[in-house]
Amino acid sequence: MKKITYFSLFLIIILFSIFWFIGESEYKEKYANLEFINNSGEPLDIVSITLNSKTCSVNRLLASDSLKCIFKNIYDDSYHIEIKYKNGKHLKDNLGYVTRGISFDDILILTSEGHLKLKIRENKEK
Repeated sequence: MKKITYFSLFLIIILFSIFWFIGESEYKEKYANLEFINNSGEPLDIVSITLNSKTCSVNRLLASDSLKCIFKNIYDDSYHIEIKYKNGKHLKDNLGYVTRGISFDDILILTSEGHLKLKIRENKEK
């Protein structure tokens, strides 16, 4: 009887490990591809975008220029954006939502009014 119990426990552990590994490997390939476009009409001193404690940033982004960021192995979070204008103005915001298991392809636009707009591009690989 003890042999059956130990064997059952061993089998459960093996099956759990296999399913966990399969699930984790699928999520590790997911990403968030983000393009930030400066349509403010003003140069920016700093643009910093953080997702899942990973930061993509640039010093000096001219008007109409863009910044492209790829965040890999994502999990539930939103984009944390910090912008410092050349004239000293400062903007901080949290936008959007990404979740584990899905790849994202987003565009973040800083408008001439100083607002952030998030556009979601169709991502064929979900």
